[in-house]
Amino acid sequence: MTANPVSGPTFRFVALMAFLVSCVALGIDLMLASLVQIGRELSPAAPENATLVMGSFFMALGVATFFVGPLLDAWGRRPVILGGLGLYALGGLLSWLAPSLTLMLLGRALMGVGAAAPRVGVQAIIRDRYSGRQMAATISIVMMIFTLVPGIAPVMGAWIADAFGWRAVFFVFIIFGAGGAAWFAWQQPETLTKPQPLNFRVWIREIRDAFRLPVFRQSMTIQLFTFASLYGFLTAGPAIFSESYGIPGLYPYIFGGVSLLGAFAAFANSRLVKRLGMVVLSRVSLMVYSAINVVSLIAMAAGAELWSFVAPMFFGFFVLGFVIGNAQALAMEPLGHIAGTASATLVAVATLGAGLLASPLPLMFGSDPMPFIAGTTVFGAIALWAAMRLAPD
Repeated sequence: MTANPVSGPTFRFVALMAFLVSCVALGIDLMLASLVQIGRELSPAAPENATLVMGSFFMALGVATFFVGPLLDAWGRRPVILGGLGLYALGGLLSWLAPSLTLMLLGRALMGVGAAAPRVGVQAIIRDRYSGRQMAATISIVMMIFTLVPGIAPVMGAWIADAFGWRAVFFVFIIFGAGGAAWFAWQQPETLTKPQPLNFRVWIREIRDAFRLPVFRQSMTIQLFTFASLYGFLTAGPAIFSESYGIPGLYPYIFGGVSLLGAFAAFANSRLVKRLGMVVLSRVSLMVYSAINVVSLIAMAAGAELWSFVAPMFFGFFVLGFVIGNAQALAMEPLGHIAGTASATLVAVATLGAGLLASPLPLMFGSDPMPFIAGTTVFGAIALWAAMRLAPD
């Protein structure tokens, strides 16, 4: 199937793509409320080790992403995505039955490896079918649904754990992986028309060719530092709300609100991008975000309280809706012939890089919000600098 910049995506196509890409957010956010229980039961001597349950998934996802791209380009989208969903369900099964933290971490790592396939494959399929602003609009609609998951999943996970115990949360992953594989196999035909040879030297050359393109480097920088800012809010937010402001119960609702705002922004972007273009929307959004960060820093220095932290958080997820989809589309536009490898490289660098950039913030500054906002201000400024270097689309 060739790229089609005219006809838009069907509802069924968008729903399936959003469902598949949500496996990452679901795998992280659904079990947030269960970490304490998991630590007490599987690692009673050191319950804080339960945080490794998140890290094992995240690191396996980032590493596996690098290798998924060549497989997508050589074997096709369908077999790789179906295999990934199978691993995702298998990892959920192992985690569900795990009698020890070690086996739990192995199960979570399998889930992370499995999640890499649909996470990357969705972008490759969209690039196979669409190009230019139509591709950006399609990615934005998928991201609109994707950004709702972090707002809903923590509350849903808490309800499931309260009603059926924390292990039932992992049973949801089994259903998600198996159900997603059945839906994908039934609805989505193969979109790869010219398979590439599975060769290590070819893979390295394709990655090198992608990095030689200024638009790829600039778009990847935008995505990397925008993700770093958002991951920072995800990791540091609970401690800041609890220890700095003394309102830990408010965080899930604030997080749900910002997720809805991100979904609204993605929907608006899908409508505006065809008229205004990807570059203009990315620049304006990052300008607003940088301005909000600077104002919040000044307000914190003057003694302002909660709103000076919440405002950048809200606008950060607003930026997600207007920037991420456009950056992905800009990076992928000239690389349709190696869409799998390009998508994998883009996602892997953004995932691992954002984690490495954002993780030290809460470790260095604890629950102090001001240094944290200073860090996200720097991230936003770098993303804006990269956006200003983009050529008009």
